[in-house]
Amino acid sequence: MANIVDSCFKENLRYLLFSNNRSAGENADCLDDAFEEALKQSVFLFIYELNKFSLAKADIEKWENAYLSQIANNIRNQVAHQELHKLLSEAGIDYVILKGMASAKYYPDPLLRTMGDVDFLVKKSDVDRTVELLNDNGYEQRKEDNHSFHTAFKRAMITYELHWSCPGVPREGKEGDCVRKYLADIIEKAECFDGYMVPSDFHHGLVLLLHSASHMTTTGMGLRHLCDWAVFSNKFSDSEFCDLFKEPLKEMGLWEYARVLTAVSIKYLGIDRKLWAEDVEEETVDLIMQDILDSGNFGVKDNQRINQAKLMRDDATRGVARGGPIKTLIRNLNVRSKRAMPITNKIPVLLPIGWVYVGVKHLTQIKAGKRSSINVVQTISGAERRSNIYSRLKLFEEEG
Repeated sequence: MANIVDSCFKENLRYLLFSNNRSAGENADCLDDAFEEALKQSVFLFIYELNKFSLAKADIEKWENAYLSQIANNIRNQVAHQELHKLLSEAGIDYVILKGMASAKYYPDPLLRTMGDVDFLVKKSDVDRTVELLNDNGYEQRKEDNHSFHTAFKRAMITYELHWSCPGVPREGKEGDCVRKYLADIIEKAECFDGYMVPSDFHHGLVLLLHSASHMTTTGMGLRHLCDWAVFSNKFSDSEFCDLFKEPLKEMGLWEYARVLTAVSIKYLGIDRKLWAEDVEEETVDLIMQDILDSGNFGVKDNQRINQAKLMRDDATRGVARGGPIKTLIRNLNVRSKRAMPITNKIPVLLPIGWVYVGVKHLTQIKAGKRSSINVVQTISGAERRSNIYSRLKLFEEEG
């Protein structure tokens, strides 16, 4: 797959996102492979736009159908954002969009950024009122999709995630407190763009880092996430970026991660040279890029990644776990047990019962087809490999 990226994705994405020189169709021989890969990485619209006049006659219908389907979804998604803004604004509920259309704002053509759910954040004090408002206006709550930091709704083919906490924030300890400190005024500093509220540059960059790191260390981070960071970071000069981000990200333990993502974007997507990312090891850059390719968007190319995460990521701190896989698994079972059975926070001796509850629930989801079955060999070997890669990122490790 690396040869496809080098010969096709790299040049296509560079040209479309950053106007680097490239002749349309010069990599037409790899387009057959690129079709499936572009869908799995959620960057299909970029690949189509540059190569639509170079397609073989037999492939035109397949590519055009995929293009029209995704463009229609993006338009529905944009309208959904505007309708949600109207509903919340008229009710006097302050909010901010997370990712999605907030990310599209930074692209040369926002309509080409593949859209998913409508994610939005409200103040915790406004959650009950927002849930009631949505229920009263035709948004169907999907209680089976509830999480500790959001609840989901469905309306007219669009999924809405109502957040009261930003995704990817460490659950416990000083790491979480530090991140929450910097996110405290994200709603107050939101600004209106194209009919909905989006975060300030600082808050959007922080949300991108938190969200992509969370997915990288669980199901997986695809090329769409990398492109989001590439177009965002490319808009800043060296001094602008460092003035805005360097000290806060160092304090939160996300500075090295930001530097690595930027170095990957420089080498593989051709964004402008950034002095603050120049000394990142090339081996790290290549390993992260290969990990992105192996994953696909949300891990669509490897269903064992979510199982691997339980052995190599600390669910409490969101960073790479210190200690072996067994110790990590037990620690993560404790975190999940406390969340599933709050009484175990007061009576720790009951934690093993929580382990059983969490384990049975997971097995039930596997049987129902909601979770992938566990391949022990792939899980253990993949966890070790990914742990070695991600430890280079120093996630949520405060820098001096």
